[in-house]
Amino acid sequence: MMARCIELSRIAVSKGEYPFSAVIALDGQVVVEAINSTIRDGDVTRHAEVIALSGTNGAATINGSSRQNLGNF
Repeated sequence: MMARCIELSRIAVSKGEYPFSAVIALDGQVVVEAINSTIRDGDVTRHAEVIALSGTNGAATINGSSRQNLGNF
């Protein structure tokens, strides 16, 4: 997971963003991933961790029977 975060951070930099990212996993499977979009969106609240947490809404059920990988970059 850390390697993916580093990769996503590099993608963020290539898009002119700060080098921050977040990956949320469940049972070793990526549920959601995100990069900062504070510069692109002109919104200081668009941190990767906030975007990732928002992306989990409906991405995984409590019992893990429904999972979805969101935010492919």
